[in-house]
Amino acid sequence: MIKKRAKPVAGPGLNRKKLGTIRRSNVRYQVTYAGFALYTYVRDKRPGQVKGEGVEKVWFAVSPSGRIVKAPA
Repeated sequence: MIKKRAKPVAGPGLNRKKLGTIRRSNVRYQVTYAGFALYTYVRDKRPGQVKGEGVEKVWFAVSPSGRIVKAPA
């Protein structure tokens, strides 16, 4: 979450047109990609970790194409 509206910057392989922000009810802004709110997971300590993938069958990664990525069952 960010306190004021900032313009997110797309990293390598991401489409800058899919990046955005939404204003939350607490008056802060949330970064989005392809319309999905982005979050970090507390147990991911370095780039590339996805320990939060599928937690409570609610939290999933978003691919560079903007689609939800679900690990195979």
